[in-house]
Amino acid sequence: MENIIIVLLFVAFAVQAAPVSLGLNSSRPGIAHLAIRISIIVLMQLAMLFLGILLGNRFMFMLESDKRMVLFAGFFLLAIRYFLEVFKIRKGERTYPVNNDLDILVPSVAVSINTFLGGILLYYVNVTRQSALLYLFVFSLLTSLFYAFQPFKKQSFASVSLIYFVSGIIFIVISFYFAFF
Repeated sequence: MENIIIVLLFVAFAVQAAPVSLGLNSSRPGIAHLAIRISIIVLMQLAMLFLGILLGNRFMFMLESDKRMVLFAGFFLLAIRYFLEVFKIRKGERTYPVNNDLDILVPSVAVSINTFLGGILLYYVNVTRQSALLYLFVFSLLTSLFYAFQPFKKQSFASVSLIYFVSGIIFIVISFYFAFF
């Protein structure tokens, strides 16, 4: 059961690549531009997870006695953050049309903050740093590739907001799992 929870956790984190990746191929077609943009998105996710893991390993030992409560509160608050983004994405406020390759850097950092916060919480989860980075790499790459070929339209916004909503539910399930099991 723990392995399923870990996979679901990284699937939910990888969803954050979707609003930034949306319509990347249509804005400036070409495999080189697409590869650069997707690489920036995925690398920013990985960098934020790595920094979160480092920070968690440095300081989270102080809350070891309250780890169940910390995991519950942390993942529940991440779920709320995801739920707050659902309607903003649906209206197109949290999607990022990109004109050149470096315009994707700031939105990539912005959406990967939740991954940073989750990386801090991974101190209490039974997952190694290498496997966490590998899971996030694979799922973020797949999410970015899928949404890069979606058109930058209202229908795609609804799709991204739906997967954000599902990811929020996943975080709630994970928070209750860590709190009570």
